[in-house]
Amino acid sequence: MQTRYSRTGFFGGVSQFLRAPWFILRHPSLWVWCLTPLAINIVVVVLTWWGVGHLTEQMMPAGLEGSQWWAVALRWILEAIFFVARLLFAFVAFLIIGSVVAAPFNELLSQRTETLLRGRAGGGEGTNASAWLRQALVIIREELRRLALYLGISLGILGLSFVGVAAPIVPPLQLLVTAVFIALDYLAYPLERRGVLLLRDKLAFVRSHLAACLGFGLLMALVGLIPVINLFFFPIGAVGGTLLFSKLEGASSERV
Repeated sequence: MQTRYSRTGFFGGVSQFLRAPWFILRHPSLWVWCLTPLAINIVVVVLTWWGVGHLTEQMMPAGLEGSQWWAVALRWILEAIFFVARLLFAFVAFLIIGSVVAAPFNELLSQRTETLLRGRAGGGEGTNASAWLRQALVIIREELRRLALYLGISLGILGLSFVGVAAPIVPPLQLLVTAVFIALDYLAYPLERRGVLLLRDKLAFVRSHLAACLGFGLLMALVGLIPVINLFFFPIGAVGGTLLFSKLEGASSERV
């Protein structure tokens, strides 16, 4: 599989992310597929921000209400750490819940993007109903495996926050892991249309293009942490992931 694809580096992934919003604006036929995920995002962002904020407030140690300098300083440091954690882990919950609910719309958006790029969506061979159902069941099974793997790694990283010397590396490490899984998530749409259904094969594809995937995924992760802008996370991801795949495949020839 690897021999079919061209190589691109970190900034190649960045460039496809930056291209995605302009691609959406230039093609009104994509807008309808962006509106429903946008509404979903609003609900998920509000609920996860409130829920994680409530949890971090409960984690604040008692006895720091005093006016002593050390209590004030410690409370300020803990509030800053909890704010970053609130952003990061609210985003993780938003990413998991929102991506599952928005997946059908993202698939349609990805298909339409690829049609605009090359005149048709790749891997469009016809399948009968039973074959389509078997494929859908495989995709669901592999998606559950992906979520379980991501949650397992994220919980392991969270556990490091209780180890004093390791605590500072938790946010950047979680960010890197999240970036890889974001790229995996949005490259999955064109990969699945080409029959790449198994998680191990998708992970192999990401590993073989790790620099480009990190460039794309890191910018996506940072967008997900910015209030209001992160409402556009899913449409940009679906379009950007398809643009990145076409770049890697070396077959992008936009018709419009």
